[in-house]
Amino acid sequence: MKRDPEAFLKEEMNDLRKNDLEWIIRYLEQGSKPHSVVDGKEVLMLNTNNYLGLATHPKIVQAAIDATKKYGAGAGAVPVIA
Repeated sequence: MKRDPEAFLKEEMNDLRKNDLEWIIRYLEQGSKPHSVVDGKEVLMLNTNNYLGLATHPKIVQAAIDATKKYGAGAGAVPVIA
């Protein structure tokens, strides 16, 4: 008898849907800023690394451009992943 290797996952997903617990990916309607718009609603983004707004600060953006021009850029990761 063949077993469906995905049966457990399908059952779990169905249970999540039944209990209205399914995780839905939401997309930003603009760049990541402390105050962003998600699903047409303004929200305070405390779950990002940009909750202080530093990623869009003009001086920091320029410093990143200058450093990239000087040193280059590449993919990086923690040693466990790399």
